[in-house]
Amino acid sequence: MTQVLDTGRRPGVLTLSLLGIAGALTVSLSAPLATTVIGLALFGILHHVLELRYITGRFGTLFSLEGWVLLLALISGIVLCRTTAPWAPDFSRIGEISLGYLVIGYALVRVLRGGRRVIAVSIVAALAALSFHWSTWHFIVLTHLHNVIPLFFWWEWSRRITDPLRRRAFRAIHLLWVVAIPTLILAGALDGVLTAGSQLVAPVVGDGSSIIESTSIPDASPIVDLRFLTIFAFEQTMHYVTWVGMMPTLTPRETRAFEQRVPALRGWRTWLLGLGLAGLLGLVFISDYLQGRSLYGTIASYHAYLEYPVLLGVVFGAGTSQPMDAHSTSGTASVETATAATRR
Repeated sequence: MTQVLDTGRRPGVLTLSLLGIAGALTVSLSAPLATTVIGLALFGILHHVLELRYITGRFGTLFSLEGWVLLLALISGIVLCRTTAPWAPDFSRIGEISLGYLVIGYALVRVLRGGRRVIAVSIVAALAALSFHWSTWHFIVLTHLHNVIPLFFWWEWSRRITDPLRRRAFRAIHLLWVVAIPTLILAGALDGVLTAGSQLVAPVVGDGSSIIESTSIPDASPIVDLRFLTIFAFEQTMHYVTWVGMMPTLTPRETRAFEQRVPALRGWRTWLLGLGLAGLLGLVFISDYLQGRSLYGTIASYHAYLEYPVLLGVVFGAGTSQPMDAHSTSGTASVETATAATRR
């Protein structure tokens, strides 16, 4: 018999979400630059490993083996483009945009049929044209979009909460950090408490101008730059709260499914891998933060761009069955059950 488990009844799920938001907002408002810099160094690589574990366990069957290989090949091309950025910036930008849209286009072709596929691919083609014309804006949008993608994974995860009131409350809490709080910051409602908080990390990033430039819109005033930096710091921290804190706690079935596929990384070994890689990259951050950030950005291509085809599968209802594991006696929830839950 298939079922949607009422995971949302675990004690503290809603409270844990609110505490994560409160903590992330506190550090981001008081020291957004330091929060961005230190958060990246501590949790950047670790959250990659843990997110890829979840995606593999949850959505490993979303595409065929050949499909995953093709996606990895396209993203490897993006990695190559990013490595050429210092001496061939135009090639790097055009190449990354082109390959990024090919990743999205392939996913749409796989998860959609008929007229919906034609419409979606046409929209993507139009967006690609805009991205080529305004490439600076493309990468700014991409930077912020990556941080809020957990909303869609949480939305999908909340299907297993059978109590409609609790499910709506859970989703509303996550809309709070993705939409409501950033809107307040951008509108200037919190200007009175904003501060760059750069003193703590000044020895490694100076005034942080390169980081601010990558998170804000072109030709913005200093206060607008600070608002965007604060939004980025807050969303990035919530991104880490999701993948390092909450998801490993709330998704044991996905972890077991991953460990069946990759037994060499059972249990603590995944954490050891993530922490070990984080330690190695940390040495680069300490010696040259900007070089470390560049290296991190290159490595991050895999997890960042793999999110998009998986996200499209979630949005359009593909691959949403519960992962099967050896410890489950009830099997997996059907795609029909999960899809019906999403419409509630």
